[in-house]
Amino acid sequence: MPTSRQSRIFEYLGSTPNLVGSGLALVALMVSTITGLAGALWPVLVALAYGAGAVLSRLTFNHDGHEGQHAPTATRARRAIK
Repeated sequence: MPTSRQSRIFEYLGSTPNLVGSGLALVALMVSTITGLAGALWPVLVALAYGAGAVLSRLTFNHDGHEGQHAPTATRARRAIK
Protein backbone atom coordinates (compact mmCIF):
# COMPACT_ATOMS: atom_id res chain seq x y z
CA MET A 1 0.00 0.00 0.00
CA PRO A 2 1.61 3.31 -1.04
CA THR A 3 2.16 5.96 1.59
CA SER A 4 0.46 9.29 1.07
CA ARG A 5 2.50 12.45 0.64
CA GLN A 6 1.08 13.94 3.82
CA SER A 7 2.13 10.97 5.94
CA ARG A 8 5.64 11.11 4.46
CA ILE A 9 5.87 14.76 5.45
CA PHE A 10 4.78 13.98 9.00
CA GLU A 11 7.22 11.07 9.09
CA TYR A 12 10.10 13.38 8.13
CA LEU A 13 9.04 16.03 10.65
CA GLY A 14 9.57 13.52 13.44
CA SER A 15 12.75 12.03 12.01
CA THR A 16 16.14 12.29 13.65
CA PRO A 17 17.75 14.33 10.83
CA ASN A 18 14.99 16.94 11.02
CA LEU A 19 15.07 17.16 14.81
CA VAL A 20 18.86 17.42 15.02
CA GLY A 21 18.98 19.92 12.14
CA SER A 22 16.24 22.02 13.68
CA GLY A 23 18.02 22.00 17.03
CA LEU A 24 21.30 23.16 15.52
CA ALA A 25 19.50 25.80 13.46
CA LEU A 26 17.82 27.11 16.61
CA VAL A 27 21.15 27.26 18.43
CA ALA A 28 22.72 29.09 15.47
CA LEU A 29 19.84 31.56 15.43
CA MET A 30 20.14 32.22 19.16
CA VAL A 31 23.92 32.64 19.00
CA SER A 32 23.76 34.98 16.00
CA THR A 33 21.01 37.02 17.68
CA ILE A 34 22.78 37.31 21.02
CA THR A 35 26.24 38.05 19.61
CA GLY A 36 25.16 39.99 16.54
CA LEU A 37 28.11 38.56 14.61
CA ALA A 38 26.18 37.15 11.66
CA GLY A 39 24.53 40.44 10.69
CA ALA A 40 22.65 40.12 7.41
CA LEU A 41 24.00 36.60 6.84
CA TRP A 42 22.00 34.97 9.64
CA PRO A 43 19.68 33.07 7.25
CA VAL A 44 22.70 31.45 5.59
CA LEU A 45 24.16 30.55 8.98
CA VAL A 46 20.89 28.99 10.13
CA ALA A 47 20.46 27.04 6.87
CA LEU A 48 24.02 25.72 7.06
CA ALA A 49 23.51 24.67 10.68
CA TYR A 50 20.30 22.83 9.75
CA GLY A 51 21.99 21.08 6.83
CA ALA A 52 24.99 20.09 8.93
CA GLY A 53 22.75 18.68 11.65
CA ALA A 54 20.65 16.74 9.17
CA VAL A 55 23.73 15.21 7.53
CA LEU A 56 25.64 14.51 10.74
CA SER A 57 22.64 12.80 12.33
CA ARG A 58 22.73 10.18 9.58
CA LEU A 59 26.32 9.20 10.40
CA THR A 60 27.03 6.27 12.65
CA PHE A 61 30.32 5.43 14.27
CA ASN A 62 31.60 1.88 14.08
CA HIS A 63 33.66 0.66 16.99
CA ASP A 64 36.04 -2.21 16.28
CA GLY A 65 37.34 -2.65 19.82
CA HIS A 66 40.37 -0.35 19.53
CA GLU A 67 40.29 2.86 21.55
CA GLY A 68 40.25 6.09 19.60
CA GLN A 69 39.64 4.47 16.22
CA HIS A 70 36.07 5.34 15.32
CA ALA A 71 35.23 5.59 11.66
CA PRO A 72 32.07 7.39 10.52
CA THR A 73 30.01 5.58 7.94
CA ALA A 74 27.05 7.00 6.06
CA THR A 75 23.74 5.26 6.46
CA ARG A 76 20.68 5.30 4.31
CA ALA A 77 17.37 6.64 5.45
CA ARG A 78 15.40 3.93 7.17
CA ARG A 79 11.74 3.43 6.40
CA ALA A 80 9.40 1.47 8.54
CA ILE A 81 7.85 -1.54 6.88
CA LYS A 82 4.11 -1.27 7.10
